[in-house]
Amino acid sequence: MKKTIIFGAIALLGASSLTSCKKAWTCDCTFNYSGTSTTTSLPITDQKKKDAKTICGAYDKTYGTAYMSLDGYSGSCELK
Repeated sequence: MKKTIIFGAIALLGASSLTSCKKAWTCDCTFNYSGTSTTTSLPITDQKKKDAKTICGAYDKTYGTAYMSLDGYSGSCELK
């Protein structure tokens, strides 16, 4: 009986460690234009790290597309 309980506990721990954690992330975007630097922190909530990276990358593309035609613009976003 003890062995069954021990093996059951180990199996339960193993199964729970295989699931990915969803948590809150921050996407820090820094934009530079005409000598002015602006940093914006965008919250990403209840996401796995992989999904949060995708969302942060979309922020980067959204802001980059909107401003990339301006001379002297540069910017990037980083997941934290």
